[in-house]
Amino acid sequence: MPSTLANRISIWYEALGDPAGPPVLLVMGQGAQATGWPAPFCQALVAAGLFVIRYDNRDVGYSTWFADGEAYTLEDMAADAVGLLDALGIERCHLVGASLGGAIAQLVAIAHPGRVLSLTSIMASAGRDTPADGGREALLDRFERERLASDAEAIEESVESWRMCAAKSQPFDAEWWREFVTDQHRRRPNPRANAHHRRAMERSGSRLASLAGISTAALVIHGDEDPLVPLSEGEAVARAIPGARLHVVRGMGHELPPRVLTEIAAAIAGFIQEAARSAR
Repeated sequence: MPSTLANRISIWYEALGDPAGPPVLLVMGQGAQATGWPAPFCQALVAAGLFVIRYDNRDVGYSTWFADGEAYTLEDMAADAVGLLDALGIERCHLVGASLGGAIAQLVAIAHPGRVLSLTSIMASAGRDTPADGGREALLDRFERERLASDAEAIEESVESWRMCAAKSQPFDAEWWREFVTDQHRRRPNPRANAHHRRAMERSGSRLASLAGISTAALVIHGDEDPLVPLSEGEAVARAIPGARLHVVRGMGHELPPRVLTEIAAAIAGFIQEAARSAR
């Protein structure tokens, strides 16, 4: 799959579907590679007539990795997304971001409104004015310590992390997550990615006031059992963006398991189609 120069670094990306369709840029979260967007989810968007691009953020997968002393911010990561659009010759796109990727997508919509046809923010907060939470910090610490090796013990450590992120009211499909984690670990994992992305998040301030300036159509998707970014934080994002729509997924934690993919893909595809009609 191709890589391109964007914002002065190399960004790996994968384009799916008909380039004549409405372009959708998928932005993944902390430490996660492009394949964190499950293939069935991407194919559901393609089946809806969308041109889908998923990519490795800086410091993950086949994109440029950074040394520990090379500090950057979420604003830099947002500039990477815009740089990728430039490299691909895409003037405007529908932005979809999950978790930290949702924060990055919010920043693109704030700083580059002319590049955004619509914004979908999934399981993301509005930034650093959210209340401190010991359980959340412990879970982030756990992700940061993971070895990301392909041996069985490392795989099980990551599966357990995802179990902690999952909705407690629903069965946890350990075998599916084991396959998902194994693919991530075997692809090109960067053991420092979680730490670097977490520091980038900590260097960036609250977006809450700036979200009020977003004029593009916006959809906020959040699970009602998210232990990492509680539903109340997604609700705050939806309230802050004028006219934003909130879609609550029942029985969803901080995760994208198979049982929620159809609902989320349908919500996004329908929202994009409606936004396109309204823009005419």
